[in-house]
Amino acid sequence: MLADSALRSEKLSGRGSDSAPVSISGAGMGLRTPHLPTILNQQPDVAWFEILSDNWLQPRRVERQMLDAVVERYPLVMHGVGLSLGGQDPLDLDYLRRIQQLKASVNAQWVSEHCSFSQHQGIYVPDLLPLPFTDEAVMHISERIRTVQDVFGESILLENVSSYVDCQFSHLSEAQFMASIAAESGCDLLLDVNNCYVSAINATAPDERDEAVLTSYVLDYFDTIPNDRVRQIHLAGHEQRDGYVLDTHGGPVCDAVWRLYEAYVTQYGNPPCMIEWDNNVPSFEVVFAEHQLIESVMSRATQGAV
Repeated sequence: MLADSALRSEKLSGRGSDSAPVSISGAGMGLRTPHLPTILNQQPDVAWFEILSDNWLQPRRVERQMLDAVVERYPLVMHGVGLSLGGQDPLDLDYLRRIQQLKASVNAQWVSEHCSFSQHQGIYVPDLLPLPFTDEAVMHISERIRTVQDVFGESILLENVSSYVDCQFSHLSEAQFMASIAAESGCDLLLDVNNCYVSAINATAPDERDEAVLTSYVLDYFDTIPNDRVRQIHLAGHEQRDGYVLDTHGGPVCDAVWRLYEAYVTQYGNPPCMIEWDNNVPSFEVVFAEHQLIESVMSRATQGAV
């Protein structure tokens, strides 16, 4: 690994594709390996797919061939978990090169990552750990985001993560923190509505978790972030365990998150949106039915704006 300052001068191969940019809009889906045969056989009416970047850095040959077949039919975006943008370890130049080469090879329209860290002093933690919401953390992660954007030659999307405890050093709200990073780094945002809701629950005492309180928390979040920078939205399922709510991506989107998503698109417009389903992955038909619910919300919001 190299220090961050060395990254800006490094010229990476594969700086984008010669193919013309494809407009990403509407309801997409997460591309999951068990669904590849169904997608290729049925060619469902899906506007775009999102791939998990880290899963495709060393795929089996047959899976890569199927991905290439999907690329011929659908536009893609990429979503990663391995950059550890909030960490202290130097950014991994080799990893960045591989992500950039993957992006070029599948003509992905953008790369998104998380506002978190996942490693320290070479030790990897298989989770997305939130940062303290401080000015110092804003400057730290923004510098690393700018480095990545210099390498990629374009803006990345930064996603808010779920949090389970409050940091005693935080003096900004999470929404203020995300807004400050976008302003300082020039990145765009990937708004995860489920993560907002999960964080709202975990930040609220159990005896105060009234739905009106949680809704107000998330709507205030929406009002604070720069919505002109929101280029994509994630929805997902969560689970309650031992007094906490965990962002598990293991089930359907709950009614409260659907209501919050509809409130967002009614107020701020229709960024591309998809549902993450990564654990207990059901049949393609089940996930596709959830995908169609996004289309229904988008349609209602569009009709209401006329």
